[in-house]
Amino acid sequence: MCQTKKITIQEAAYLMHKGPGFVQEHIKAGLFTFAIGQKRKSRWNFYIYPAKFFEETGYTWEDVYEAREHLQKKKEAS
Repeated sequence: MCQTKKITIQEAAYLMHKGPGFVQEHIKAGLFTFAIGQKRKSRWNFYIYPAKFFEETGYTWEDVYEAREHLQKKKEAS
């Protein structure tokens, strides 16, 4: 499996035991300082800064990779 060095909204949400929409709305509102959201026309783009995410949440790359595997298995099962 390819281990990319980015954290998706879905991975962050899974680790935080929240829904992706919750994470997106908090990023839009500026409540999470580990990420930015930028609106382009009618579409939002999000970027999570890994180092800040780890510092603020206590998670590690190992946790992200485990979340990624879980989400991939869940996707394959559906």
